[in-house]
Amino acid sequence: MAIFLDRLSREYDKEAFDCGTPELNYYLQKLARQDEKRNLARVFLLVEDCERIIGYFTLSQCSFDVKGLPDHIRKKLPPNRAVPCTLLGKMAVRLEYQGKGYGTTLLRQALNGTKKANDEIASFGLVVDAKDQRAKLFYEKHGFFALTNDAMRLVMPMKEILTFVRVWEEASTKPQT
Repeated sequence: MAIFLDRLSREYDKEAFDCGTPELNYYLQKLARQDEKRNLARVFLLVEDCERIIGYFTLSQCSFDVKGLPDHIRKKLPPNRAVPCTLLGKMAVRLEYQGKGYGTTLLRQALNGTKKANDEIASFGLVVDAKDQRAKLFYEKHGFFALTNDAMRLVMPMKEILTFVRVWEEASTKPQT
């Protein structure tokens, strides 16, 4: 079984995708191609054997007010200014693959994509709007923290992203014992 990351294209059966959340299914099935065409989001698919979509995520640019950051971070940034970020707009895993680590795989790919984009376009970090408490706990478990003025908007600063990506790269190049 080969699993790989690919960009959204017509060759994949989006209609068969079901993550259990109608609005996330509808987005992939009906809206994702439009967002790609309009440069509103990049849609990435985790695919099994060149056909079955296991999950997906979207990345785009956004900004948020520094007022929502904790004091120890906010004091290092210019006051009264919007901070440029990368937005993890949507992320979903097909029902039969949930609970098997694919959400973490998608998140790792999103963090890696954010790091790569930061090499060309500055980004404070990755921002996500958790759809519910369960999603919020997932992101917090992976190192995100909530903004002080919006408990469902979470962020991971670029400094932490760079550390995570470096650790993953080092772990993947170590010989297996």
